[in-house]
Amino acid sequence: MLTSGVFAQGASKQEAPKVDGLLLEVSLTTKAPPKLVAPEIPAYQIVLPKTVPPPKETPASNRSQSFKQEIGYVLPAERPMLASAPWQRLPDGSAVCRVVLRSEEAVGLRVQLSGSFGSDGLELRVYDPAGTVVLGPYSSPRFSDEKTWWSPTIFGDAIGLEFHLSAGAPFPPQMPEISAVAYLNCDCAFAPGNPLGCHNDVTCSPDWANEASAVARITFISGGSCAACTGALLDRQANDGSPLMMTANHCIGTQAEANSLEAFWFFQTPTCNGAPPNPNNVPRTLGSVRLKRYTDADWVLLGLYQKPPSGYFLGWDAGDWDSEDDATGIHHPQASFKRISFGESDGSTSNREFCDQNNNNCFEADVWDVEYTSGTAEPGSSGSPVFDSARRVRGTLSGGESGCPTITKRYGRFDEAFPALSPYLFDIADPVYVDRAFTGEERGTFSQPIDSVYQASFAVTAGHEIRIKAGNYPETFTIWRPMTLKAIGGTVVIGQ
Repeated sequence: MLTSGVFAQGASKQEAPKVDGLLLEVSLTTKAPPKLVAPEIPAYQIVLPKTVPPPKETPASNRSQSFKQEIGYVLPAERPMLASAPWQRLPDGSAVCRVVLRSEEAVGLRVQLSGSFGSDGLELRVYDPAGTVVLGPYSSPRFSDEKTWWSPTIFGDAIGLEFHLSAGAPFPPQMPEISAVAYLNCDCAFAPGNPLGCHNDVTCSPDWANEASAVARITFISGGSCAACTGALLDRQANDGSPLMMTANHCIGTQAEANSLEAFWFFQTPTCNGAPPNPNNVPRTLGSVRLKRYTDADWVLLGLYQKPPSGYFLGWDAGDWDSEDDATGIHHPQASFKRISFGESDGSTSNREFCDQNNNNCFEADVWDVEYTSGTAEPGSSGSPVFDSARRVRGTLSGGESGCPTITKRYGRFDEAFPALSPYLFDIADPVYVDRAFTGEERGTFSQPIDSVYQASFAVTAGHEIRIKAGNYPETFTIWRPMTLKAIGGTVVIGQ
């Protein structure tokens, strides 16, 4: 149900498109937290290599630093790990297989499963052996085209996997295998004093609570590294809650990175300057699809695989941004809990170069310059939104100079990225057309269809229609917004 938030009318040829923030009613029904099926059964123990501490930071150069935060690394599995794990029948006829992987000195662990599971009644729960959390059950997770899936992270030196097979299902089940392990070695989520001491706790600004609820700490796998940035939900002209997330292209630049996305929601203090929560216990969503990007302004738009727990979607303005306007940023510096920064817009820069802390992975972007006088931003803040005085998003953080205010940070320009993103945000086709064979610029129209049914499900207005050209679409996905799928020109087969 729509409870507030209105599309800003009157966008004419002279006035750029803009949309206000949207607050959707979130169900107050609370489900009982998941529990292990058979916690009394001893788990099969697997000892992983000791986690290597992060290297010492390289002193920053005089270049603008990009603000993606490395928080760990990935190693391939050295051997089949699950094949030797025993199964045990339970009195009700079902069966469980319980495994604990442990790495000394790990801050957190995450596993990549390859193959598939769920078609024969198998489900997985991921848990903290120390007892803080149980996640799942996962019965049909969305595997990548390479048939891999990244589990949620468990913070601590061990991660538990409990596979459960329902009674009467074929035994033994088709099991996936662990193909890689992510070793987190940055304790930033647990060390509130780790970022610079000039940050502002977002909870101390309660008038920004709605906007803050739309901002998430995001982590993902990037090559052989685990990395962290910030993302946020964006509203659109339809005001229908399509789960669209903005972040920086230098954070999520590939579909493999998007698949591995893990978004942590409400990772913020419960009271002003209070203690942050254990990240094991905050809501999270897994996975995303890369919908559109505009590299010249460091923008990417993602569609979340799972429904976000936040009901607020940020407004935006695709017009020019005057200097000396109020500017506010909300972000997760060094992958820690949520902060807020205040300052003003200070013009723009074209083709600004950004590099990481080792002066590698450089890129250029057209940016808005923002001078912060209270608060700052750091690695981990990349991809976060900056708001103007009307509380509309104007950019996504690309980087900037390191240090405390007064300090300049630089945000990829939304006004430049908007034409590329608009098929999902403003110029929404109705109906939305899909043709798997189409190879040109996709806008969802009859002449420029989208080549994926799932991607089209993020573009279509809730309750409206997707028209799919006859053919086979080897996609598996879950749709939870109302819409109609209609075949045109013959039979459409999805999922085979």
